[in-house]
Order: sequence, then C-alpha cells, then structure tokens
Amino acid sequence: MEEPSTFRGAPGEDPLKWLKEYDRVANFNKWDDMMCLANVYFFLDGTARQWYVNNEDALDSWEAFKNGLSGLFGDRQKYTRRAEEQLKCRAQRSGEETQESLDSDPQSLEEIVQDEVERVLAPVSTKPTETRPRPTYAAVTRKYRAPVQKFPPEPRKTDVWRTADNRPVCFHCGRPGHVMRYCREKGCL
Repeated sequence: MEEPSTFRGAPGEDPLKWLKEYDRVANFNKWDDMMCLANVYFFLDGTARQWYVNNEDALDSWEAFKNGLSGLFGDRQKYTRRAEEQLKCRAQRSGEETQESLDSDPQSLEEIVQDEVERVLAPVSTKPTETRPRPTYAAVTRKYRAPVQKFPPEPRKTDVWRTADNRPVCFHCGRPGHVMRYCREKGCL
C-alpha cells in the first residue's frame, strides 16, 4: 500500500499539488471517494488537521473536502493578507508580551502570520481546544495515593513445629511424631 505525504497547511505548501498526489495514491490503492475521505485525516497535520476537525461535519463528500481545502489553503496570498489585516487591527490582550520583549526575540512576518492564522482558526472549533493536556485517571490516582508502608518479611517459624531432636509436631493435636495429615485425633473435622 502506498501512502501520500502529510499536508500541514504551512506557508509554501501547495494544497492543489498535495491533492493531486493524494488522488494518485488513492487510485493506486483503489480507494473510492468515501475511502479517500475516511483516510484523509491520517495524512493531515497542524493547521490543516485542525481545520478538518473543526469542519468535519460539513465535509460530507470528497469533493466538499477538496473544495474546502483548496479554497482555504489554495490562495495563500489572500489568506496571508487577511491574517495581516487582522494582525494590524488587533489590540494587545492582557498577559501578552510588550513590543520591547518582542524586539528581543524577533520572528519573521511569516511566523507571526502563521501564529495568528492558527489562533484565528481555533475558535471555529465546535469542540473546545485545550491548551494543557488532560490528566489521565491513572495520573490522578497516582497523585493522591497514600504511600504503602512496606514491612520486612517475617522469618518462617519452621522450628516451632519440630522437636529438639527434629521430629515433626502435629499442628492439630500438638504431639510430636506425626503431622496433621496422619493425626489419629483429627477424626471428623
């Protein structure tokens, strides 16, 4: 089975070229349109995957997916221009760095626009995106579990059931010379 490359939606990536490659691989693997749509999630990453997850319900056919992907990621100049306009009109929010601290760590305009585009696409999600990973049940229980106190193993008391001359003592009647299995007093226990 052949696999197409991964499309991330990053600047410089051509969605039409990627879709053409994906179609070639789909033809080789004999995927119909429904299989193409079912498998496409595994070959998306980054902004493109977030877009797909946010719009999965609306993308009910392979043609709808191709039109949506090429429409959003196809005209990078229009996409970049819209993000730059939003960046110019945007006010600084509380908790964000000031211009002086931004000057100390310069980013290219391309990186700033990419960050803004990802931030703009995130609120479209029907499912809230979390910034920190959710803890697992095991991690939570491990955090609150009381430490188990370990005691040293107690030595076996084998000498209690033997006499000084090493004859066995019955566990049932307590007399030496036999073990409980052969005890005559055991009777009907």
